[in-house]
Amino acid sequence: MGERLPLRYFFEWATDSALWSGDPQLSDQIGYPAKPESLGLSPETCERMRELARWHDTDMDWSDPGGERLWSDEEAQKFARASQDLYHQIVKEIGVRYTIHNEEVSLRNPKERSV
Repeated sequence: MGERLPLRYFFEWATDSALWSGDPQLSDQIGYPAKPESLGLSPETCERMRELARWHDTDMDWSDPGGERLWSDEEAQKFARASQDLYHQIVKEIGVRYTIHNEEVSLRNPKERSV
């Protein structure tokens, strides 16, 4: 088996994927952000990623994107746990082909949630 290709895992506003190419040449093949289905993820995991992406977007006041985040610490921690679970599922499904770097800010510290 060849070298595993690099992927980055993090949620970004108004996207339905949390996977991003870690290599510019790979972006041409899988998209930027990556299309989860193109990576070999199960339909259930792809749908869970879309669900979390929609949930992630509820933390922003879209009428004031630079303003305060909307979630309570409890909600941010709940999202962080769900995101961590998704990350582990992704690694389980495609970790043989990809090195998946976990860069999700909410997993490190919910207070660091960025715009």
